[in-house]
Amino acid sequence: MRLTNATVRFNLAKGKRYMKWKVEDENNTLYIDPSEHRLIMTSCKLKNRRTYAKKIFDGANKSVCAWIHCKEVLILPSDENQVESGNLLRYNPRERPHWTNANNEDLDGHSFQFIKSNNKQLTYVK
Repeated sequence: MRLTNATVRFNLAKGKRYMKWKVEDENNTLYIDPSEHRLIMTSCKLKNRRTYAKKIFDGANKSVCAWIHCKEVLILPSDENQVESGNLLRYNPRERPHWTNANNEDLDGHSFQFIKSNNKQLTYVK
């Protein structure tokens, strides 16, 4: 499946959609099980509501504050033998109130040619 002008985020709200990728565009809202499918996102920009993220970092309850805006998202079946190459991309406002890479650099607002999911992990290619 292919969606255009979509946003992607990881859903942490309790319930049947817990721990699934939420992918939405103008017409669709999909919840994707990361163990069953992988995402390939193109022309991506990292978004973050820094003030909300800072509150979470300081101990407040989690709320939606970060997502990825993509020109296109491909949803493909997961391949257990798939080996993803690229740089690690992380977001956990309990640890840092911004998107980070393996060097803990602040990546808020950065754009990437590709971001790929492998289970719950994200990697990027500039």
